[in-house]
Amino acid sequence: MKNILFLLSVLLPAIEFSANASQPEAEEAPFRRYMSLGVELAGPAMHFIAPETFVLSASADLEIRPNLMAALELGNAQVNVKQPAAEYNVSGQFFRIGANYNLLQQNPAIHGNQIFMFLRYAASFNTHDAPVVQLIDPVWGNQEVSFDQLSYQAHWAEVGAGLRTRIFHNFFLGWNVRAAFMISQTDNESTKPFFVSGFGRNQNNTQFIFQYFIYYRIPTK
Repeated sequence: MKNILFLLSVLLPAIEFSANASQPEAEEAPFRRYMSLGVELAGPAMHFIAPETFVLSASADLEIRPNLMAALELGNAQVNVKQPAAEYNVSGQFFRIGANYNLLQQNPAIHGNQIFMFLRYAASFNTHDAPVVQLIDPVWGNQEVSFDQLSYQAHWAEVGAGLRTRIFHNFFLGWNVRAAFMISQTDNESTKPFFVSGFGRNQNNTQFIFQYFIYYRIPTK
């Protein structure tokens, strides 16, 4: 009996080791590239609060490596201010280009949800004009002036963070907040632009921007 127990104590670990060794190692899940297309919702919604401003933008990002996405944003902005003493118009287009990095590991259990950080370079190309500007002067009297349409450009950098969560099949909702830092803009102090498309009111060289997106995710490989 002792001999049988001794043999079992030797053979059972050997059999277990052999069984484990014969099982192939689990293969790593292959990298599957995705593209996401998004439409920004906060800009159109703000039009109901500030009717003189309308901003519409869309985005596309492509996962070029696990957790790393190349990103592009395009947009258009219109500002039409009409007051008794002044009328001012801005029309402009802008783009942002950069990268997102997803802080969540690739895991099927998270269903494509993301918490990410990002960097952007941005530029906008605008025109503005003021058909009517009334200058109030109690000494020399009031004057009415105007300036014709002028073009101007602006360039800035952005850093931010955001998240995305799946709501239905390949549809996601997400938001982000970003800090924008003006690098350069057309220098014309006599008619300094009131608004820069994609950047916002042109009062400071730093701007904080909140965005809310709906995305559709497309598998590309």
